[in-house]
Amino acid sequence: MAFLDGLMMRASKFGKSHSLRPLTSKRANRRFYKGKGCRNEGVHGKLGGYRMDLTKMLELEVPDLTGFKLKPYVSPLVSRVPVAPKP
Repeated sequence: MAFLDGLMMRASKFGKSHSLRPLTSKRANRRFYKGKGCRNEGVHGKLGGYRMDLTKMLELEVPDLTGFKLKPYVSPLVSRVPVAPKP
C-alpha cells in the first residue's frame, strides 16, 4: 500500500493536498480571473471603454419611510439590555 502512495505522490505535481488549496490565479490557467464576488453589470469595449447593460443593473426598491419612528442605526453608546433566558 505504501508503494501505491509513493506512486501517487510522484504522479501528482503538488502532492496529496493539491485539491485542498484555494484556487488562485497562480494555480489556474492564464484566463482565470476569480474576482471579488461582485456582479458584472456590463462589458469591456474594444477601445478601453465600459458599456453598461441596463438589464444587469441592480434595482433596489425602498419603501416610503416618512413618519417612521425608528432610526436608521443603533448608537454604540446605548446600554445593553440583558436578554431573559428561554425556559
